[in-house]
Amino acid sequence: IEPFDGLPVGMQIMGRHHQDQLLFDLALTVERATPWPLTAPGSPR
Repeated sequence: IEPFDGLPVGMQIMGRHHQDQLLFDLALTVERATPWPLTAPGSPR
């Protein structure tokens, strides 16, 4: 998941009732594949 022209990208995932762990596992997989930067692009450090 890459930003488009520097714009942020959002993601919403939904699952079946009582499938919370599956969603947490999916979110962890996505975050490990595309870690968030510690600061926003263009922000003062």
